[in-house]
Amino acid sequence: MKQLLILACCVLFGTSTSSLSDPVENASYVAEQHIISTKVEEKLNALSRGLMADMNAAFETLGAQIIDPDRFMAELMGDFEAELISKIRKTSAAAYQELMTDEEIAALADFYRSDAGQTLLARGLSEATLNEYNAFAREGAGAPILEHLHEIVATMEEMGPDVLARLKDLFSMARMADVMEMESVVKFEDESHRKVVVDALRKAG
Repeated sequence: MKQLLILACCVLFGTSTSSLSDPVENASYVAEQHIISTKVEEKLNALSRGLMADMNAAFETLGAQIIDPDRFMAELMGDFEAELISKIRKTSAAAYQELMTDEEIAALADFYRSDAGQTLLARGLSEATLNEYNAFAREGAGAPILEHLHEIVATMEEMGPDVLARLKDLFSMARMADVMEMESVVKFEDESHRKVVVDALRKAG
């Protein structure tokens, strides 16, 4: 009986303390779930596809064609997408830790780890799930997020200037010239025209 009581206490208090023991891990997990549920990676991929279409159209006016789109984007964008997602995760996790208590973060992380939480995240916010999200945001584990939504959004918007500056560097004329020089990536109808375009881009940069 004594051993059973000790085991019960370990289960109860162990579960309780473990969920609160690492608020950094919990905050990071919550941030990751928001990234997944809002399909950030898919949206960035869609933007990349749109960018590629625009680039192809622009290159055609120069008598050029992108013959290896994957390599082109890899050379031009580098690790930007992964860096941006990592920055979103770290910034939002830090905001949660600043604005929410460890208990609130733990409760939210526990809900997202549950079957009900995963189901709600997977279904997303829609007319069909409006009541569920309303209960989650007003009375459930998501209440602290709703309470501090304005501050969280403001914190995320502070990333804007850094992101724009990074994009400006990525799409500089010099970098575009570097990619234009790669014969395995960009093909010119008239190969002699490559140097003309590259030199013009470098001069413009």
